[in-house]
Amino acid sequence: MHFYRVPRLGSFMAIPLEYKSCLFQKSLDQAVSDYQKFQSQVAEIEKAKKEWDEENEKIREEKERNGEPFLAETRSWPTLKERAFQ
Repeated sequence: MHFYRVPRLGSFMAIPLEYKSCLFQKSLDQAVSDYQKFQSQVAEIEKAKKEWDEENEKIREEKERNGEPFLAETRSWPTLKERAFQ
């Protein structure tokens, strides 16, 4: 039997290990403040999405009561990305 994907005994297999870290206290402090800003921005966007959905729901209900067709507006929301360590 021959296993094509299994290396032979004694052979070398290298696997890169990459992880996010910082070396200095100032960098860690900056990363914490950046993360807090990121979380507050995410919360603001979620709040705006919720308000937008509630507003559209009210408009939809009102138009259905009046017998008018409802066409939902599409809105694009900003995508946020966390900053990397310095």
